[in-house]
Amino acid sequence: GNWREGKTYKVAMEFNNPLIAIKTVPHSGKLPKKFSFMSISPENIVITSLKKNGKYLILRFYEASGKNTNAKILFHKPPKEVWITDLLEEKIKRIQHKGEKISINVKKFEIVTLALKF
Repeated sequence: GNWREGKTYKVAMEFNNPLIAIKTVPHSGKLPKKFSFMSISPENIVITSLKKNGKYLILRFYEASGKNTNAKILFHKPPKEVWITDLLEEKIKRIQHKGEKISINVKKFEIVTLALKF
């Protein structure tokens, strides 16, 4: 196969960013035993950064396999605002969305930065 079929971008990310588990004692809380804050698909969309910037959550991702792709992002609750930003996190264009789902077209190898307000 080739690098696309082998998903070398995924293997490299897993190697360079191993999952770190943190053990804690049992405690009560508001969240269920299983909970997902966010999911993104398809798998050729790779998250590179998730951080807070003032009132906004900044999400950066890129298309890794060289294909124009429709990225689908699902959040645990609907964002109040979604903006496309530049790499300096300056707002460029507001994105319309419905509920918890965001759909955005991503060009091959494009880096996308979103500012989300919840």
